[in-house]
Amino acid sequence: MFPLEPKIEYKNFDLVDGDISKLTIKRSIKENCYITDGVSNYGGFILSKLKDTQTICEVVFFPSSTNGLYIPRLTFCKIQPSKGEVKDALNPEKVRISFSDKTEGVYEFWKLIGFLSRFKELVDLGDFDDKYSVIGSDDVVLHLQDLVEGDRIKEIAGYIQKTGVRIDDLVSATLITRRNETLKVFRKLLDEEGAIDAYYQEYKSEIKGVGEEAVWHHFLKTNQWLLGINLDVRFIRDFTDEVSVGNPDTANHDNPQVDMMGISDYTVLIELKTSHTDIFTKAKTSDARAGTWSFTTQFIEGFSQCLAQKFDWDAESSGKKLVKNDQVLSQDEHRTVDPKTIYIVGNKTAEIPQTSMDVGVIIKRDTFERFRRNNRNVEIITYDELYERANFIVNGN
Repeated sequence: MFPLEPKIEYKNFDLVDGDISKLTIKRSIKENCYITDGVSNYGGFILSKLKDTQTICEVVFFPSSTNGLYIPRLTFCKIQPSKGEVKDALNPEKVRISFSDKTEGVYEFWKLIGFLSRFKELVDLGDFDDKYSVIGSDDVVLHLQDLVEGDRIKEIAGYIQKTGVRIDDLVSATLITRRNETLKVFRKLLDEEGAIDAYYQEYKSEIKGVGEEAVWHHFLKTNQWLLGINLDVRFIRDFTDEVSVGNPDTANHDNPQVDMMGISDYTVLIELKTSHTDIFTKAKTSDARAGTWSFTTQFIEGFSQCLAQKFDWDAESSGKKLVKNDQVLSQDEHRTVDPKTIYIVGNKTAEIPQTSMDVGVIIKRDTFERFRRNNRNVEIITYDELYERANFIVNGN
């Protein structure tokens, strides 16, 4: 014969401020269960505490007829502690608890579910664990990666159909995500010391040549949208690099090459220098007129190279095969007429920042802008301007 068990007085455990890890579930002598922290016993939980009301979840355990465990039955109600009033499912004036936001105790409710699931040796949650589990995004990715490609596509398509997501929106979101990753790399190449070397080490098996110019060449060719959208090179399908644009002599000398050529309805020539190429000399030369500043030799030589390439390609393109990936392209489809030429060089923000009040910087900025605006044949853009335009296209600011 079992000894008599004293009557257990139950309280409501405060899940809002209390530590649920201190609680345990014990079997009582009367073939039942109760929740305790060793000092007090609890018959329910306070899920939320507002000014005038509390949301309560009462827990009563009923013995299972099949496995000897105990099934928790939950009753949700609201009380007004000052009046001791309870409104629940048995009351015709019951208060519906939707758990629509955190003030209703939704987080505390899931704390409670987690607490009950810890005591599988006593508490029968049915096949809850078989049907439901808490997973993160990494678990979903790992699950999809384990599937063969056909099944993976079918499952993702099922998710899309069930959630009502439009395919166009999904493609757009994916494209934006990828382009933002490209912009992060672009920003690092512009601003972070050692980023150029790190990029070269990562892609050196693909990069032709050495140095910063080779890195920029690879980065822009890999991410063609940066040029195709930003610079109004319309309908660019691909870039063929290091294009021979001139007419060499019999020893194959004096055959100028352009860094890139845009293959579209009309060809576009693209010449690259580095983002660290200075546009202006550090000191104003004696030959510079008042209100102007001297360009560096590297900048002017690059510009002159653009003009020469433009002239050579315009003059010689009809007598040369336009080749991409070992395939000859039709010059009836890809025409050359006064070819657009783009010169990408320097970092305007770093060299001549817009916010600077220095007189010399202001003169340089004005000189650069006059030079660009009065030049019809070559479009000049700095690397930071290319980045800002790309960022605006992707993010709108």
